Amino acid sequence: TLGSFFRTGQMGLVQDLDKGFELLFRAADLGSSGAHLNIAYAYQTGKGLEQDVSKAVHHYQIAAIGGVLMARQNLGCMEAQTGNFERAQKH
Repeated sequence: TLGSFFRTGQMGLVQDLDKGFELLFRAADLGSSGAHLNIAYAYQTGKGLEQDVSKAVHHYQIAAIGGVLMARQNLGCMEAQTGNFERAQKH
């Protein structure tokens, strides 16, 4: 997405984290599952946004509902890391 390109400085764009996340949040508001995945990853890792696991889970869940397999995988890994193996297997 354009937000991701701004965030990383790809496709000839000058890197601009603020603009990138502004566009990602706008895309997420419009229903982009891919945008939710990128936002979740940023919250999970603290790369570009302040680390917040609960917000990461929230955005991963929306992305997973939207059919993004990577979101389901990441949710499963997060559940396994907290010792919730039964729930991890459901993802």
